[in-house]
Amino acid sequence: MSKLTDWVLPEFVNKALSNQDIMIHGDGSQIRSFCYVSDVSDAFSKVLNDGDGETFNIGNNSEPISIKDLATKIISITKSKSKIKFIPFEESQRNRNEILKRVPNIEKAKKLLGYHPQISLEDGIRKVMDAQILRK
Repeated sequence: MSKLTDWVLPEFVNKALSNQDIMIHGDGSQIRSFCYVSDVSDAFSKVLNDGDGETFNIGNNSEPISIKDLATKIISITKSKSKIKFIPFEESQRNRNEILKRVPNIEKAKKLLGYHPQISLEDGIRKVMDAQILRK
């Protein structure tokens, strides 16, 4: 089972809070969308209650962001002194299956379940930051 800091957003927040370098694999142009856990939980509840056995994409597609811009945003929010460092994919263990753009299509969930993510990317970053500060 993976640890929370094995995922990019909490890993970047953890590094920023410690003023450590934030390592980005490739050039950071990969696009991701992030969905806060309470929005995922809300979606799962809606699927269990009203999903009628259908399959749904769940996520938050409202704020796609490049990995480089995510790191910059996290450094700004945490007021960190971290620097961004790039690791060429050739030197990375992650180069084999890298997806350059991952943004979910949640239209079916919106239409059939009334699912609408509520937590913005910035609010999600702040929640992760607060949780990590409390754990220390």
